[in-house]
Amino acid sequence: MTEEYSEFLKSKEIVFGVVGPDIQTDSINPILFDFQKALVKWAIRKGRACVFADCGLGKTLIQIEWARLLGGRALIVAPLSVTDQTIGIGRNLLGLGINYITESNQLADEKLYITNYERL
Repeated sequence: MTEEYSEFLKSKEIVFGVVGPDIQTDSINPILFDFQKALVKWAIRKGRACVFADCGLGKTLIQIEWARLLGGRALIVAPLSVTDQTIGIGRNLLGLGINYITESNQLADEKLYITNYERL
């Protein structure tokens, strides 16, 4: 490949910058493993991210902690069978209340909400 063509290809590269805040690792719940904390920190800093972690690596913990640390309200959208599991993990492992909602008029002062895909 010629250098000219390499430069052309490089000019077409799309690079997404960071738009989120840089958080301190010690602000992340200590129940998370170091690799989970790193993923939470990266996703928050990136601002828009998707964590493609394999089964059993704690995606639910990561998404709940990500939503908590962003501040404000967050809506988690999940399959119906996963909503109860997510609420339980939030309550039992992280000490957080996640409210299941079916309509937008159910939004209140709480910070974390969950609904199933079909409700969209």
